[in-house]
Amino acid sequence: MLKEIWVAGGTYQPKYKVARSDTYNQPTTDRDKAFVLASGVPLYGGFAGNPGSEGNREARNVTLYPTVLDGDIDNDNTLADNVYHVVIAVNADSNTVLDGFTIQNGNADISAISVVPVDGYFIFRGHGGGLVLGPGQPRIQNSVLRNNFAHQGGGVYNSGSAATISEVTFQTNQANANGGGFYNFQGAPLVENSVFQQNQANSGGGGWYNLAGSPVIRATTFTANEAVNGGGFYNFQGTPRVQNCVFQSNHATGLGGGWMNADHNPVIKATTFTANQAVNGAGVYVQGGVPQLDSLTFSGNTAVPTTVSSEDGFGGGLFNNGQDITVTNTRFLQNNARRGGGIYNHNASAQYINLVVAGNTAETTGAGMENNGGAPLIVNSRFTGNGALMGAGMYNNSGDPVLVHATIYGNRAYYGAAAHNISGTFSVRNAVLRGNESIQTGNPAEGAFSWYFTVVDSTYYGPNNGFTQPVPVNDDADLFLNPRPASEAPTVAGSYRVAVNSWLIDKGAYSVFVEGQTPDLSHITTDLAGSPRIAGPSPDLGAYEFDETALPVSLLYFNAAAYHERVRLTWATAMEQNNHRFEIEHSTDGNHYTLLHTVSGAGNSTTPQPYQVFHDNPAVGVNYYRLKQFDLDGRMTIHGVRLVYWNGENAMEVQVYPNPAPGAFLVSLPGLSGRVQLQLVDGAGNIVHQQTAQLTSNTSRIAVQPVRALPQGMYILHITGEQFNRQLKVMIR
Repeated sequence: MLKEIWVAGGTYQPKYKVARSDTYNQPTTDRDKAFVLASGVPLYGGFAGNPGSEGNREARNVTLYPTVLDGDIDNDNTLADNVYHVVIAVNADSNTVLDGFTIQNGNADISAISVVPVDGYFIFRGHGGGLVLGPGQPRIQNSVLRNNFAHQGGGVYNSGSAATISEVTFQTNQANANGGGFYNFQGAPLVENSVFQQNQANSGGGGWYNLAGSPVIRATTFTANEAVNGGGFYNFQGTPRVQNCVFQSNHATGLGGGWMNADHNPVIKATTFTANQAVNGAGVYVQGGVPQLDSLTFSGNTAVPTTVSSEDGFGGGLFNNGQDITVTNTRFLQNNARRGGGIYNHNASAQYINLVVAGNTAETTGAGMENNGGAPLIVNSRFTGNGALMGAGMYNNSGDPVLVHATIYGNRAYYGAAAHNISGTFSVRNAVLRGNESIQTGNPAEGAFSWYFTVVDSTYYGPNNGFTQPVPVNDDADLFLNPRPASEAPTVAGSYRVAVNSWLIDKGAYSVFVEGQTPDLSHITTDLAGSPRIAGPSPDLGAYEFDETALPVSLLYFNAAAYHERVRLTWATAMEQNNHRFEIEHSTDGNHYTLLHTVSGAGNSTTPQPYQVFHDNPAVGVNYYRLKQFDLDGRMTIHGVRLVYWNGENAMEVQVYPNPAPGAFLVSLPGLSGRVQLQLVDGAGNIVHQQTAQLTSNTSRIAVQPVRALPQGMYILHITGEQFNRQLKVMIR
């Protein structure tokens, strides 16, 4: 009984015709020769070819002893008279194996209907130059298909097969029509750990063309493939499932550099689209169907206009044309287009949930996202560090977009850096628009908006553009862990998680998540980072909810105090996770800080870790000390500011406690005497409380009790004495 066939390294050409005549009873020719796999027989290539000394199969070396199945039967190094198909597998069971071979130089160049029968199955002479797969379940593995040509499916034509294809490279194959590397028709193959490289199609699907099939593709790379549409992949009436793949540097002269979806509903997860190019939709172009896009990364894709004045070049990362798709947990980073650098949404009420849209650029409008018709819903997303002429964060040409829990920060444009609305109802709820730079007008948002519990620069809007109140925050490092200025745009840098004691905490409206609202967001229970969306009595503003457990360091305390002739700074952590270092910064005005000390962190620790440094030459007057922490990924967290007063001879620590305070608080002024005046000022500059006190050597604490309840927020406490004048930040909660 034949168990396996081992094939020595070398070049082999097919010797036998697959049939005597074609379906028109015309005699076959030498071009109808092919290797036909026998069902149930495993074939392994890559052996040295020394009879009796092969050892075991694992000892072979396919690199040192390549086994080549070559369609160039006349050895003239041209395709013209090569065989139509190098290898054919029809009705092959799962025990049929082709392992360790190179399949090359097939030429299925007949565009008209021309068919030969093989094992009761019709083989089209224009399909599958390298390999034709009919019904069956063969295993093709550890092989290369290269330099094959066909009208459809240059490398492989699969019709109805459920083949398993693993560790196979499809390279420099071509199709006159569709599927340079692979054409799948009504098949359900499993493809994994493979590479599609430099394949080309004159119509659709440089790497792969899928027609009414359901392939599963995992851990596979599509790189440098080319087509008119769908440089990497073209899907039509099929439901492929793609996971953990990479589409890189593919090119389409029309639509969809990485992927073109013409119809039906593929599922694409945990996949990267990077450095692809097309006229529209450089990463992905959705023309039809409702694909599910989850946990994707779009980076460095470019939509290239056909001319300087043409109306194209839209959608650097994604172009969604009229389909109500769902995109979740996805990043759009450093993509570029004329319009819609990250996303171009056209006449579609799509849902975009948990997006990071950062560092994208657009020549004209919508570096982060442009909407042109429809009512897209964007939830738990951040648009940061994008740059465009207009609407760097988001540009709405028409339609009724709804943004819920968005953070729009550090974007830069001439007009409407955060958002620009031309027409339609643009609704923004529980969001933060801050730190954006509109060079021409200074307005972060251009056009009409419906603000609902949203911060726009220094103004906090209540429901439906209702009541407003100032945001009493001067330093945005008090809002976010590591915000980056708009002057750095385009950039992907920064961390926009909510900082400790951020003013944004609990400022959102709980009502947006109540079942039955429009839109109904009751199913959304987590934020952009996967933390619970509502951690307190109300949701926090922006894309993130404050989550202390998500911080790399749990701080026990941070103190600054006079110590003999210098200032001692001490702090301790309860636990550390991926903690790289701490930085102590010093300031004399509370706004401009310089680095004082750098202290290495413990990395990972579950036990208390104490730290201590000294400032040897504090300035006369108020000294501000800020503690920063950096994790191994570069994320930075500010853990508060401490004040110490130095009079040149002795020192005094100025403290407010508790801080944050529920209303009343104590002020400690050790070492001072005489009459002092205290004024508490809100973010708008209004004095909301004032009092005087007489300090003695035995009385160094002042109780501050405002006569009325104060709104939550940040206040400035001014302390004035005969020889000193200080300011402290006080948080009222």
